[in-house]
Amino acid sequence: MTQGSYASVRHPMYRAAFYLAFSSLLVHPNAGQLLFAILTSAGFLGFIPFEEHQLIEARGDAYRNYMRATPYRVFRGIW
Repeated sequence: MTQGSYASVRHPMYRAAFYLAFSSLLVHPNAGQLLFAILTSAGFLGFIPFEEHQLIEARGDAYRNYMRATPYRVFRGIW
């Protein structure tokens, strides 16, 4: 997929989950919600290398080419 959100980052749904988790602090600004946001985001971000390994095994050079064309995983210009 090289159109829409997938044209700028390889994992836009994880980015959306990150934003959702931290925006929940606007509704429930407390330490428990902050811990939820941190743990949820860390879980998603930590899973990306494993998922990309599986995608390389499944798609091979097609995914490697996509990785070169779309260098950022979650946040454009950052990672």
